[in-house]
Amino acid sequence: STQSTWGNKAVSKGGSTPSPSPSKPSPTPVTPSGVPVPSGVPVPPLPTGVPVPPVPVNPSQKPASPSQPQRVEVPVDCELSEWASWTACSSSCLGGTSKRTRGVIAEAENGGSCDFPLEQSRKCNSEVPCAVNCIVSDWGVWSLCSKTCGAGTQTRTRTVVTPPSGGGSACPALEESVACNLKTCSVDCVMGDWSSWTDCDATCAGGKQTRTRSILVSPVAEGLACGNTFEVAACNTNPCPVDCEVTEWAAWTKCDKTCGGGSSTRSRGVETDAQFGGSKCPATQQKRNCNTNACPIDCVVSTWGTWSDCSKSCGGGSRTRTRVVSIAPQNGGAACPTTLDSGSCNNQKCPIDCVLSEWKSWSPCSASCGNGVQKRTREIITEASEGGATCGTTEESSACNTQPCPADCVVGDWSTWSACDRTCGGGSQQRSRQVASSPRFGGKECPQTQEVQTCNDAPCPVDCVMDSWIEWTVCDKTCGSGVSTRTRSVKVLPQNGGEACLSTIESRSCNTSPCPIPCELSAWGDWTVCTKSCGSGLSQRTRIVTTQPDFGAPACDATVEVKSCNEDPCPVDCVMAEWSVFTECSEKCGSGRKVRTRAVVVPSAFGGKECTETNEVVHCNTQPCPVDCQISAWSSWSVCDTTCGGGKQSRTRTITTASAFGGEACPATVEVQECNISPCPIDCVVADWSEWSVCDKTCGSGSQSRARLVTVIPANGGIVCPETSATQSCNTQPCPVDCVLEDWSAWGECDVTCGGGSQSRSRHVITATAFGGKECESTHESQSCNTQPCPVDCIMSEWNSWGDCDKTCGGGSRSRNRYVVVADANGGRPCSVTVESESCNVLPCPIDCVLSTWSAWSECDATCGGGSTSRTRTVVTSPANGGILCANTQEVTSCNIQPCPVDCIMGQWTGWSDCDKTCGSGSQQRTRRVATASAFGGKACESGVETQDCNTFPCPIDCIVSDWSEWSVCTKSCGTGSQTRTRTISVATDFGGKPCPCTLR
Repeated sequence: STQSTWGNKAVSKGGSTPSPSPSKPSPTPVTPSGVPVPSGVPVPPLPTGVPVPPVPVNPSQKPASPSQPQRVEVPVDCELSEWASWTACSSSCLGGTSKRTRGVIAEAENGGSCDFPLEQSRKCNSEVPCAVNCIVSDWGVWSLCSKTCGAGTQTRTRTVVTPPSGGGSACPALEESVACNLKTCSVDCVMGDWSSWTDCDATCAGGKQTRTRSILVSPVAEGLACGNTFEVAACNTNPCPVDCEVTEWAAWTKCDKTCGGGSSTRSRGVETDAQFGGSKCPATQQKRNCNTNACPIDCVVSTWGTWSDCSKSCGGGSRTRTRVVSIAPQNGGAACPTTLDSGSCNNQKCPIDCVLSEWKSWSPCSASCGNGVQKRTREIITEASEGGATCGTTEESSACNTQPCPADCVVGDWSTWSACDRTCGGGSQQRSRQVASSPRFGGKECPQTQEVQTCNDAPCPVDCVMDSWIEWTVCDKTCGSGVSTRTRSVKVLPQNGGEACLSTIESRSCNTSPCPIPCELSAWGDWTVCTKSCGSGLSQRTRIVTTQPDFGAPACDATVEVKSCNEDPCPVDCVMAEWSVFTECSEKCGSGRKVRTRAVVVPSAFGGKECTETNEVVHCNTQPCPVDCQISAWSSWSVCDTTCGGGKQSRTRTITTASAFGGEACPATVEVQECNISPCPIDCVVADWSEWSVCDKTCGSGSQSRARLVTVIPANGGIVCPETSATQSCNTQPCPVDCVLEDWSAWGECDVTCGGGSQSRSRHVITATAFGGKECESTHESQSCNTQPCPVDCIMSEWNSWGDCDKTCGGGSRSRNRYVVVADANGGRPCSVTVESESCNVLPCPIDCVLSTWSAWSECDATCGGGSTSRTRTVVTSPANGGILCANTQEVTSCNIQPCPVDCIMGQWTGWSDCDKTCGSGSQQRTRRVATASAFGGKACESGVETQDCNTFPCPIDCIVSDWSEWSVCTKSCGTGSQTRTRTISVATDFGGKPCPCTLR
């Protein structure tokens, strides 16, 4: 209940306030206890219904006069402050209390009262229900797995003990499931029917034939394994025909005659006899004619005839004699010797006179100036000999060109070249020579005596000059390690061995922090074939992580989905036993039959595959049966192909039935024999006449002969040979007389002392030529003399221009030459040098850089995540003098670029959160964040949330009292009575809750 309050105006102490109307005093106020209140003191209002007590009057006391105020000790109650604000409700739900208080500002005086409440309370949140969190039971046991294999599921549940209300925490999941029996279900092998048997691979001696069947359903896991998919059976087991086999022919025997027709034989043996209808053996003996050539006949000649007359009376003649061929050689017999013989006769010499030719023209003058000589000659046609007339002189001389000779200018050797006036870029140098002898008598003028040439033509070296670096470029990547570059240009290029340029580009790494890599998944694959074709199987589909998330990207979604399939009952296929062995073939050839059987092990059911045949018949021994050869009788012998000398005739027979399929082979169908072997008559045959032999005399009537050979000797009554030789006269004209010369005279005196002169000799004709005899030879001849050369001074040409330098750098040489116009000879003034050389292009040559081969790549400096590997090469030869600069000596390339496995790294746990209840068992959490997410197969992250119970003690229960009842009637109508009111305890205090107020009344 609400207590009455005092006003806020302070009570005056010791003072009074004048009455606004002195003529009409106001009634004196009193306090609730009936004590009069002094004038000027504010009186607090009374509660409604509380009677105002009368002011007590002292009869003996006179009323105070206005002019004489009396000091009255008026009781003053204590002064109280304003109420403070209401406190927060003690409970957020189902009714709590709120309080407010006030304090005593001034104590009561003069017996005043301070019995006023300093605290008030009121109910609050009585309409707000308390939040109740959901409470669930413990998990039940796991159910049985829904499948015995092939990935089933099992579940467990829990119930709600206390449902949530008043905004309390919702209930968690009441059921959860996990995969179970993940092993693959066993599937028995199912096989197709056997194919037909193949043809036998042999027609006899036991072949093979096969058949196959396919696997329709392969066994899975511990399912029944498949049987054979391939069977082999024997066939055509009858023995094969064996043909006769013979050895190779032996060599032919030696012929029993060397000529005129003999014979030779050869033989062969039997290696394998014919069996089972195979081909019979052929002949094992053969005979042939040999050495059928006619035997050789040696030549036979007659004795020599008489000598013919001598062909000359003097000076050596000739004579001949002959013989004839009696029997000519035949068939390689010894050849005939010569049938003509000749010899010399009348060998004494004939007398010969000398015969001279006409004089020849004068020779050119031996010198163009300074006294020369010219000559003319005639030849001896026939020398005198054997007492013939001798020859006269055969040579004449005359002086010529007696004027003086011109003398050419003669100069000395060149001096050495002077030093070059520049070291590079092209200079000059010179040299000179002296005149040794001036020209005379119109001789050749002197050449130049000064020469100038260029030198040190190589360009001077120029060093490289470079610009300043420009600013670095913007990084080419915002993350993941980019590159920034800067460049500079070349102002002046190096030349001629000048200092080489440095690099024109530099690069540096930038933005090296790794970029976030989002997870990338492939599209879902097709659903897999159901693990069972019936009876409920599983099918799944997958997708793969094509790019693992990294550097803070979210984790990947699920990569596997599973669903049920083929839940219909399974059909049962027929299962057959293995085939029995085939029976024996009913025929040995010409096609028989054999049979085998099998039983039904499991009959088909539920629409499964029906059983196939239980009997199987196949053909066997299909090869045709052997057929022996059948032939006719022999025909009559044919007419002999010659009437004499040995001919041939034949007879034949035909094949009426050919052999087949290994039957007995056919014998020969033709026979040949000799006939009319008596020798034929042989007529004589002679060759053509030979040419007539040389006449045994060249003149004066001689004789000559000719012959012919017998090429075929007559035999067996053939025609005899005609004459084989003949003789006739020849050369009946008179004999010619040959020229006969005497011996040569002594040589005449030489016409010059040096440089080659001539001298002659002669002979006379002893016997002149007659009747076309041999003409006389020369009667005069000359020969060279005093051939030793005259002394000749050397004469040199002018120097040619200098040749090209043999090197472009590094010190070469060049040369020039002159030639000898007239070589020194025979002790004349000798020649000087014809070639001289000098240095050129002496600047050092450019040396190009030479590098070694690359080394092997170094080991990658990282096993993953992108490392680098390098290789190097060394400078074998450094560049110099403007040579080609060296290329890079190091190469770096990326390696092991696959991302590294990144293990999850968790941050530190946060502090525990405030308990969600202050009592009665609450919970609190703490968390930790993922500092580094797992990627590329790294260790997965652990939980980032932990929960624990808190404030498990019972909550305090504050005392709850009812509202105050109404005030009772005052016990007194005046004179300070009392009235009361009460309230009851609705909820008693417990667990340290706020106690009930002391005042319940």
